[in-house]
Amino acid sequence: MTWCNKRLFKLMLSATALLCMVLLLGAAEPKKKTSQRRQSAPREEWQQPERVMHDLNLRPGQTVADIGCGSGYFTFRLAEAVGATGKVFAADIDRKSVRTVQDRAAREGLTQVHAYVSSPTRTLLEAGCLDAALMCDVLHHVPEDQRVPLLTSIAEALKPGGFFFLLDWKKEPDIPFDSYDQKIAREDLIRYAKQAGMELDAEFLYLKYQVFLRFRKPAR
Repeated sequence: MTWCNKRLFKLMLSATALLCMVLLLGAAEPKKKTSQRRQSAPREEWQQPERVMHDLNLRPGQTVADIGCGSGYFTFRLAEAVGATGKVFAADIDRKSVRTVQDRAAREGLTQVHAYVSSPTRTLLEAGCLDAALMCDVLHHVPEDQRVPLLTSIAEALKPGGFFFLLDWKKEPDIPFDSYDQKIAREDLIRYAKQAGMELDAEFLYLKYQVFLRFRKPAR
């Protein structure tokens, strides 16, 4: 084989190897993009906030609480639902989150929103002041020995016949938020609420990643 032929042969081998690499990368790329789309899907796609708010069935003038409000994802939807004549207590143990909600409420002139720093196990709300309370993706962050005390405090703040809406991650291995060990089984969510004195009243099954339960404080 001449020098030129050897040179051409090496170039052909290099080109073939490069083509194989491109084909392999191309085959793997769709899977990678699918995974990224799953992780970065907007919250509105899986949270379905409009449908959740519809099922809260709130009315203008009611008093409600967003327990563990964070930056106010549901707080301001609650404020719209109860209107200017209602009241929304936005509670969180994180001062920065509370400040974020306070600043936005002030900026938008939402006088019905009252954001404050709460206790890990107490809402610090008056007994019987709430028509409803909401807790979304919070309880699994609460230490196990503090869960029932916190839910008991929420129950105390509800009026007789008032509702507590609890959303938290399903305890399934493919839920792409937080760790599996951190999540709480549905049966335990129900058990904690019952120990706090509330009754399971309804369950909504349409959310992809979350258990969505409605509890009722006995009217008697």
